[in-house]
Amino acid sequence: MNEAPAELMAWREFCQTLSAMGERLLEPGLPADNPDITEAVRHLATQTACWLAGAFAAEQDLGMYRLNDLLTPWGGPNADNIYHYARVDDQGTYRLHGNLHSCEEFLLALRIDNLHAKHNGTLGEATATELGLGPDHDVDLSFSPSGEGGIAIPPGTRMIAIREYYYDWRPLEPATLMFERLDGPAPGGGVVGALDEAAEQLTRSLTYWSEYMQTARGRGADNTFIAPRREPRGLQTMHYSFCFWSLQPDEALVVRLAEPVARYWSLQLYQLGWFESLDIAKPTSLNQRQAVTASDGMVTAVLSATDPGLANWLDTDGREAGLLTFRGAWLSAPAPQASAEVVRLDQLEAVLGDAAPRLDEAGRAAQIDTRREHLRWRFRT
Repeated sequence: MNEAPAELMAWREFCQTLSAMGERLLEPGLPADNPDITEAVRHLATQTACWLAGAFAAEQDLGMYRLNDLLTPWGGPNADNIYHYARVDDQGTYRLHGNLHSCEEFLLALRIDNLHAKHNGTLGEATATELGLGPDHDVDLSFSPSGEGGIAIPPGTRMIAIREYYYDWRPLEPATLMFERLDGPAPGGGVVGALDEAAEQLTRSLTYWSEYMQTARGRGADNTFIAPRREPRGLQTMHYSFCFWSLQPDEALVVRLAEPVARYWSLQLYQLGWFESLDIAKPTSLNQRQAVTASDGMVTAVLSATDPGLANWLDTDGREAGLLTFRGAWLSAPAPQASAEVVRLDQLEAVLGDAAPRLDEAGRAAQIDTRREHLRWRFRT
């Protein structure tokens, strides 16, 4: 009997890997602190689609592709971003061109690979602002080993990651960008190589981010922010501060921080286990344009399962535990240390007084409609 073709053998191995990962979902600790098997199976399914698509897009040299969006979230995605990726050869020459339309900023990261990959790290960064670009500007950038006339590709670069930023969530055309190689197609690894790549990215993503969440929660006590920090091997422009919340149904978490002096900052909610964002069509994130700052320069936000009628409400979606993340980028002063206080819902008025701006029922409905309409434009859904 003839031996099966290499491609079929590779497919069998991928299916075995997928089956083994499914069985691991029943083991303690995977996912971390989140026993919901429905969420676990959904994450496994969407991540399978994510990494298969990414591996075969790279294998066929299709230019940029999305790996982290509404359907395939992983690794703490930013609600204000669209993520694009492209595999690159550090000896190749490339062009990025198009128009930014309503995109207000982008961050280009030249990387070894994703943070969860065996070999990873960020080797170079550039922003639209640094390049003199803004909304509605045409983009035409070149990338090469020398950097002559454009951006240098550092040795060891295997990926370019592009994060588009949308501060005002308006129903407008998002950026339209094309990324192409100019000096001929890159040799692909074939179907066998793509399946091997997908299997490795899938297993490492599932295990890395679960362990990451466990480690992050262990850095401090629940309902308390750790000091702002840069993530090792991550983006040098970004500072993070984590607060894992743990609340009873009749409790809220009151968060206070001085308004950061930064081009960008945000507060965002994530579920435990996979570091997926909560439903961003709901008010589960606030950035510097969306949050209302008091006259004294303080931002007061409230996390709770029910709407307290406050402008800076973050909806926990009924979850008793999760992660609240502060992000600050392009800071011109040290990142502020946020405080958090557990307060009973029936005590919120007494605790906050007039310090927290209000939002009535009609205003909340309009806020959610605005978010949904923007997301339909941004992700074309």
